[in-house]
Amino acid sequence: MNLNSVLQDILQSLVQFCIQSEKPPEKIFVSEKIMEMLKSITLMPRSVQYINSVFYIADIPVEQDNTQYKNADIWYRIV
Repeated sequence: MNLNSVLQDILQSLVQFCIQSEKPPEKIFVSEKIMEMLKSITLMPRSVQYINSVFYIADIPVEQDNTQYKNADIWYRIV
């Protein structure tokens, strides 16, 4: 899975989250592998920003979380 497909999946999930939830998403937790992918970006797509050492996808802060899904390389959780 490459970065473009991961970002596409996250953005689609964000849309679903917004449709189904009464409150906007506050944070996106990602696996170490996704965080490495984000750090390897040399030309940021419009949906990704890097401000004050924090990545944002669609203006939602991204944090690495190693506590869940330890056996999976690529996963994310929107809260």
